Amino acid sequence: MPGIILIYKKTFLQSYGSAETEAKLRSAAPELFQQMNEAHEEHLQSVERLIRVLEKEDLPFAAYERSEDAGDLERADLVVTLGGDGTFIHSSHRLKTTPILGLNSAPRHSVGHYCIPCPQDDDALAQFLHEVFEGRTRRKYFPRLDLIFDGRPLGIPVLNDLLICDAIPAATSRYLLCFHDGKQLRREIQKSSGVWIATRSGSTAAYRSAGGHRFPPQKEEHEKLCAFAVREIYDRSAADTLGAFLPEPTLPQFELISAMAHGRVFIDGTHGILEFPPGSHLQLQWFAHELVALQGNKSHN
Repeated sequence: MPGIILIYKKTFLQSYGSAETEAKLRSAAPELFQQMNEAHEEHLQSVERLIRVLEKEDLPFAAYERSEDAGDLERADLVVTLGGDGTFIHSSHRLKTTPILGLNSAPRHSVGHYCIPCPQDDDALAQFLHEVFEGRTRRKYFPRLDLIFDGRPLGIPVLNDLLICDAIPAATSRYLLCFHDGKQLRREIQKSSGVWIATRSGSTAAYRSAGGHRFPPQKEEHEKLCAFAVREIYDRSAADTLGAFLPEPTLPQFELISAMAHGRVFIDGTHGILEFPPGSHLQLQWFAHELVALQGNKSHN
């Protein structure tokens, strides 16, 4: 049984960079191609360095490219992701209690909200890995949402956010929104560009860009709080609610009922996509297991 399961991403150039595509990019947008190529090279160096150090330090591991079937991740003592937040979130959906460590393979080019920069030389990386296995790194616990679809819990842990909208970005999203505002149950028929729902850890991304409220300071480590934000509401009236927090006691009363012919639920970006046809209803609950993430020690923050 591997002590570590390593999940690493493919870069854009690895996935889509045919000779023809690279030539077109280099010609049409040389500065963009240069940035993508630098990120590509930095990522490859990080992958080679991490595998080399794991082998040299005789740390048991199994490595998988992100699109490969890595099997049950819970069989590992630790899951390490190498890439950015996308690779971290992708792997988090398959974890219950096994801790995860996110390493940013190209910090100059990749978003790493959940990740720490991968140490850039072999000795520093080896020292850090030993600190991890000796328990000298901090742990952070992330509450995750779970979807209840037409009365059936799906068991899909949502780390960041959900977007409920029409499959066609330019189309109107039509739905019935139900939630408790702290005083009474509200039921509103709305037309908009969709609804974002975010956890605290996902509240600085698309949810905030859509005008979502800034979350209040966290009171305790395991506090559970999420919120929704309506984006680009059509023909707003004074009665329309554009967003609200959903504390744990009122979360079960939140519900969205679809009136969209091509409705979709996007889970953590494109890490999961569900059809949301007319008459279907979506509710929320907290997933049974928080995500356990290693955050590094003070010298690696």
